[in-house]
Amino acid sequence: MSDLKLDHEPLLRLLGTDESERNLVLSGWLRTYIGTHERPGPVQLGIPRGVLMRLYGPLVKDVIRRSCVVLACLPDMPERVYGWLCIEGDVIHYVCVKPRWQRLGIGSWLIDEFRARAMTYTHLTPDGKRLKMPETWKYDGMPMFDTQEVAA
Repeated sequence: MSDLKLDHEPLLRLLGTDESERNLVLSGWLRTYIGTHERPGPVQLGIPRGVLMRLYGPLVKDVIRRSCVVLACLPDMPERVYGWLCIEGDVIHYVCVKPRWQRLGIGSWLIDEFRARAMTYTHLTPDGKRLKMPETWKYDGMPMFDTQEVAA
């Protein structure tokens, strides 16, 4: 458990074109999702981590490219990202808070604006379960695949 306290609201800003920030989001997503589901993750099912990264990584990279990624930062140091939300229309793909900053309400704070709307989410991790998803939200992993590109 962290002894950190959040004495201010995070500064929110959009992910820009900076490659290091995009890599921070990509690596955080891959690192926190692979093998963390309630059901056994792909690594536990015998899929080698390297193979999984090669297959799942490009898919995640494409979702990040076509989505809006909102970064939660320290107000006085906007380059210090401690969490983020990846959203595409009414689909929340992923919420991630760095371990050091977890259990301070940052994940809830990132999704609060959307609680009253009917939303779909494509990933659910044990950390995500603590956020108490609204009844109007539903899980569907398929929006992760860009159907317009698949149909073309």
